[in-house]
Amino acid sequence: MIKAGLEDVRNTIGMIPDQHLYYFDRYIDNIIPPFIRKWYEHDVAQRSEKGLETQSVLRWLLESSELGDAMLINYLKSSVDRIEKDQDDPDLNKATEKEQEEWLTGVRKGVEEGWLHPDSLSAEQRIGSLTVVYADYFDLSAKDRGGYSIFGKEYVVLGRKVDEIEHIAKHEFNHALIGSFDETWINEAITEHIAQVIDGRRDVEYLGSFSDYWSDSTYRGPRDVLEALVNLGPDLKVADFTRAYSRGDARTFDKLTITRKVASALGMKDYDPLQLLNVHIEKLYNHEVKNNKSHMVALRLACARACIDVYEQPWAVFGNQAWETREKTEVIFSQVAS
Repeated sequence: MIKAGLEDVRNTIGMIPDQHLYYFDRYIDNIIPPFIRKWYEHDVAQRSEKGLETQSVLRWLLESSELGDAMLINYLKSSVDRIEKDQDDPDLNKATEKEQEEWLTGVRKGVEEGWLHPDSLSAEQRIGSLTVVYADYFDLSAKDRGGYSIFGKEYVVLGRKVDEIEHIAKHEFNHALIGSFDETWINEAITEHIAQVIDGRRDVEYLGSFSDYWSDSTYRGPRDVLEALVNLGPDLKVADFTRAYSRGDARTFDKLTITRKVASALGMKDYDPLQLLNVHIEKLYNHEVKNNKSHMVALRLACARACIDVYEQPWAVFGNQAWETREKTEVIFSQVAS
């Protein structure tokens, strides 16, 4: 059991991209035990005398032949101690409480304005039992994520810095307490859009992905695809998606309504365009993963390609029934891009 766990740790360290090592080393500098630091510094000095390149602390933990399982276990224990200490950090807890209050205010406003379903108000009772954990870089950045949660599970994992909490908390509260869609791309697009609307960074019907390209890159690819869908026809509104997302157990009904609107905009009668789009994105995503792209990078690239396809060659996504929409979507694309 311990051997398997240590192997998993080494595999996780080994998958960290080289360009991230600097940030991980800065993090480790704050928590590495003195006796491990001395061992590392001794090894650095020896490598320097031999004219060898200095390893990062992470690579050293992974590759040093002198570093046995006992040393790695000691390091992991020190990391766990730091995580446990963070759970009682007053600054982190204060930042989380502030985010919760702002988020609840935004949810109430969303219901009042009609772009969130009244089912969302159940979060007022549930948020009190929400467990928030502040994780380290190995549980977040090393796995290409800023936080995580599971819908229906009152458990949220956030970063251990105030600015990280301010950036990601509302997104994760949405995941845990409001809603979800089965398809990853649309689930993340709507989750992040709702968070940004609550934060005051977006209006409900303004996704802002193309005309405000660099303002906020979080899940930009999925939000671009959502914007492409909404721009297909005048009857499609972002609020249709946010209400369906937040409707609780009945969201399937609202999603069917959205599907029919998208199908109508594409001139399709007998197919589910959202399912076809999801299949298209999955194929693009799997291709990027096979090329050793991380989850987030693969999702961003897949959505970027799919977004172009929706605008420029919808038949490649939705089939020949969408051929006649080419001229319309190209005109829409030129208007949005300008």
